[in-house]
Amino acid sequence: MILPALLGVASTLPLGPAGYSIVENSMNYGMRKGIKSLMELQVVELCYLSLGFVFFKVLSASPLIQTSLEWVALVFLICFGGMLLSESKKVTKNSRAKSTWMWAILNPGILLLYISVVAYFKGDLLSLISFQLGSIVAISALMTVAIYKRELLTTKIVLIKKIIGGLFICLGTFKFIIII
Repeated sequence: MILPALLGVASTLPLGPAGYSIVENSMNYGMRKGIKSLMELQVVELCYLSLGFVFFKVLSASPLIQTSLEWVALVFLICFGGMLLSESKKVTKNSRAKSTWMWAILNPGILLLYISVVAYFKGDLLSLISFQLGSIVAISALMTVAIYKRELLTTKIVLIKKIIGGLFICLGTFKFIIII
């Protein structure tokens, strides 16, 4: 269950709009607001994870469809990693922290991520729970860093994106080798 947890951490570190909202709310309003924002994101992510699980179970009744979903998952991982590497020189910032709930619902990338994660782990519920816990731990750590080490977080985000981008490309490539 270590790999799913590490993937949960890795998928969280390239912060999207919801992640930035959580970090900004923690920096600007303290840990209580950060925890509230994290819980908002978790509700949306659990809904998307459930949809991804149902989508995978319904469509994977056929071995051909299951293999196709696995191919989509590995292509998504490689593309996501490439996107992070190409954008690693940019530091995206929300001008104002919005509702985390809104950012999460409006981000279809979260649903695509969960469909890919469910396909990658072939619907194994324990792996999916471990993935989600890894995500929670990573965001909680970033909230703490945001409160106590604000400058550190903003200066290291480019390096984090490079490392995580490379990790996703490696995981997708590894999955490709396994499928073949």
